[in-house]
Amino acid sequence: TYEMARRGILDLGASFYLSKPFRLADVVRIVSWGVERTDVAARASTRFDPGSNEHILIVDDDPVLSESVSLGLRTFGYQTTEVARGEAAFDAVRGTRFDAILLDLMMPGVSGLDVMRWLQRERRNVDVFVLSALSDDLTARQVMDLGAKGYFLKPCDISLITRTLEFLFAKRVGG
Repeated sequence: TYEMARRGILDLGASFYLSKPFRLADVVRIVSWGVERTDVAARASTRFDPGSNEHILIVDDDPVLSESVSLGLRTFGYQTTEVARGEAAFDAVRGTRFDAILLDLMMPGVSGLDVMRWLQRERRNVDVFVLSALSDDLTARQVMDLGAKGYFLKPCDISLITRTLEFLFAKRVGG
């Protein structure tokens, strides 16, 4: 199966596996991540460490983006959990304490906005950062009104995400 082939190739040491047909934008993202990774790895040892291993939930139906963000965050010592649908985010949040959520807005079924409304209704105290290809002000204002701490445009810059998370976690411990 596709998943068995992908897992086997990744287990042999490949960083990514793209099946055909693939989008050029995905290739550019992966290559950019690979180039940036050398800088990320060099700076990983200087990451602010508030004394705990922060756990980040990544909710995105794009497996390439989700995996690349997850790999980048793990390089900096974060724990990550990836889910591909809004419905799965409900289950993940019910079962695990997360320090932050990176949330796509446009997903089939339950959208990122639906997840944010649910978090608000359930009084889940977790910082949410939106990952979206939508760049309109109305959407950005809407998610900020629902409590989002930040809004990252896709394709995402992993170093910007990690710096933002470092700042958030440093503020929590008074750093």
